Amino acid sequence: MAENSPALSDVVAAPPAEMVSDDDTRFVMGVGAMRAGSGWTYSYLRTREEVYCSGLKEWHFFDARHRPRSQEWINDGRLDLLERRLRNAKKALEEEDAERFKQKLSVVRDVAERLMIGSNLEAYRSFFLKNRGRRNIVAEFTPQYSVLDRNAFAEMNGLTNDVRFVFVVRNPADRFWSHFQFYQKKGKAQELEAALENNDYVLKSDYGRTLTELYSVVPKERVHIEFFERLFTPGAIERLCAFIDIPYKPAVFDQRGKNTAAKTSTPKITPDVRTIVSKRFEHAYRYFEQQEGVDLPDSWKKDLQELDAGKAQPSPVHATQSAEASNALS
Repeated sequence: MAENSPALSDVVAAPPAEMVSDDDTRFVMGVGAMRAGSGWTYSYLRTREEVYCSGLKEWHFFDARHRPRSQEWINDGRLDLLERRLRNAKKALEEEDAERFKQKLSVVRDVAERLMIGSNLEAYRSFFLKNRGRRNIVAEFTPQYSVLDRNAFAEMNGLTNDVRFVFVVRNPADRFWSHFQFYQKKGKAQELEAALENNDYVLKSDYGRTLTELYSVVPKERVHIEFFERLFTPGAIERLCAFIDIPYKPAVFDQRGKNTAAKTSTPKITPDVRTIVSKRFEHAYRYFEQQEGVDLPDSWKKDLQELDAGKAQPSPVHATQSAEASNALS
């Protein structure tokens, strides 16, 4: 190692000695939806000095805790991530890139802690509280939380006296297609017909089920809903900042995260497939259509118009079957 290589003491800063009380800590939970821009939203919050965000973007704590069958693949994923970040940290150290080394080491530390925490709720809570420094806001975003039930949301709501939830939704057909293509690229190829009946896809597009479960234990004023189709606008950022109660700061919209469908390599959904998918998830469209005061994005309105015009027949699968699918995953 070169003589002027960064020392650990130079790049791993100790947390401030003076910390706000636990009662004053605001916990912001991002609960989805998957493939709807929640990752980009979290990346924006990481730029805010008022908010503590872990170096590990998705903790998968509550889905592992409430759906034990998912624990193994979550741990395997964290171990793979740990190995990659250790290699990246070593390379940054060899290249004397102190800033990049600090960032990679932060992820390594947080992944290691996540593995040790397991399903211990108090240890999870303590991690965020001990690392927040003087900041009175912490954030944790895991899109898969959208498939959880009221028991999990009640636990989240009990983390502190001030827990707020962010739920970003996307046109159901577009969300499904992005999810479907994502799995295709990861080698989890599946026929379209089978995917449309797969619980993993179904639950993550059933926004009404998620919000019904959430609202049963959390006041509506503590839940912020944003549409993906409007997320990358100053207005959406203003609404988010107001909800979290931090000053408005513009976002850089030309640096979308890789999870926002900004990549042009993803094949576009064809009109015929869109008709099939929108029919399958008609209940997700109808849920928001029936909410008073909600102005749906244009793509939602267009799909609803086609459904109303009879270009797609009502789906035989309704929210009750989505609830059965939810129970089957427990």
